[in-house]
Amino acid sequence: MSQRRYVDEFFEKGTLKLGTFHEYQHHPNPEIGDHEEGLVTLVVTANWGTMSGKYRTGYNYYLFCAAIGDVNPATVNSFGYDSAFEVSNPQAFARAIAAKLNARSYNFGRCIYHNGKAIIGRPRRVIDRSRISSEYADLLGISKYLIKMNKYKPQRELRFLFEMPADVHEPIMIECPEAVQFCKKL
Repeated sequence: MSQRRYVDEFFEKGTLKLGTFHEYQHHPNPEIGDHEEGLVTLVVTANWGTMSGKYRTGYNYYLFCAAIGDVNPATVNSFGYDSAFEVSNPQAFARAIAAKLNARSYNFGRCIYHNGKAIIGRPRRVIDRSRISSEYADLLGISKYLIKMNKYKPQRELRFLFEMPADVHEPIMIECPEAVQFCKKL
């Protein structure tokens, strides 16, 4: 989903806007913005008890957000959008963008919607409960970048993630004509 002029620019030159977690935490449109973007609670249960912590992650990622399947027209209007394109090969689309960015890695997945942004699980290995570190956030894998509050569920978001070597705060516009071949205009 997007504004028609941006969809046209994508098919003409491969122009895409990639956002950041920082941008979405501060975006004024309540449909696009989410002050809890990148914030997740991890609850770990082990034989010695339970431990929890809040983690803010994703500062070194660019994002491209899309929708899966049929999206309610009211949701489209709430974004101020009037056009869209389909990503017919998400793997190849993400790979093309990652190559253009010289990204460390890329991934994509459906957002997970939940009443509380908590992920509960058991570690596969022994963890040191006497110290808190970002190592615990790593136990979450990609899901820490995909979890959103239930109120955003109508968006049906598919999120593309591009890991950069350093923090990124501002969105960027890129030209990636190589990605166009994996999409079709709707």
